[in-house]
Amino acid sequence: MKGLPHEARSLVLHLTPDTAQYSRYFEEARNFIEECQHRFPVIKAVLKESSLFQKKYLVVYVDDDWFNEVAGDLAAFVMPDLHFLNCQSPAAALVPVSKMRSRQKDFLSILEHEFVHLNQWIKGFNPGADFRSLNPSEDFIRYLNAEFQAYFIQYTFNPSAFRSLENGAEILRDTCAIKALNQATIKLARAVSTDNADLDVEKTFSSLQAKLKKTLGKMGVSSSLKEELAKNFPIYFMKALVEVCDGNVLS
Repeated sequence: MKGLPHEARSLVLHLTPDTAQYSRYFEEARNFIEECQHRFPVIKAVLKESSLFQKKYLVVYVDDDWFNEVAGDLAAFVMPDLHFLNCQSPAAALVPVSKMRSRQKDFLSILEHEFVHLNQWIKGFNPGADFRSLNPSEDFIRYLNAEFQAYFIQYTFNPSAFRSLENGAEILRDTCAIKALNQATIKLARAVSTDNADLDVEKTFSSLQAKLKKTLGKMGVSSSLKEELAKNFPIYFMKALVEVCDGNVLS
């Protein structure tokens, strides 16, 4: 794993907002806490400090039932703004209120994962994807990269959340890429099945397979896995589409 912590620390520095960006975010977060603290489903909103980024981020604890209905089996997720509350808010991490006092290392590592996404938003990089743009394959790659960064930082600095970390840097990168690709594929499948039935799937796939190989290579994925994931991506997508349509994918 030689060099891995340095690489992850460099990524943390790259994703840390500058003073002006963070000041704007912090002020918006404080205003939100003052104005929207008790609007359902919000139970409590706080500024919580990240041990990695050494900054505080907006964490909104919400009603468990509401969270489960919206997020399925996720432990937490990020929204660019809480528009459903009809008040101004910056990007925030949403967490079920039952987790408010959790000090489990794995859960805290998930929060750090979400703080990566908050930093991406603060720095002006959209880590999400709705596949409504003129180039859905670019949405996919952007989302894939955003998730890879978050997993890479989460698992590097929280080895207990990644059981095979001792196997080396390559297996870590491979695992982060597989998890990120799985999430991006499910998101695309959901878009095709519900929100975006008119999406040109064939065109998207032809563009994606070439971009996938290049993107996975930049992530440091092993050569054999890179070839396998790019080649078999249509199969992975069809499996994800079946699971989404059957209701077997909750998050």
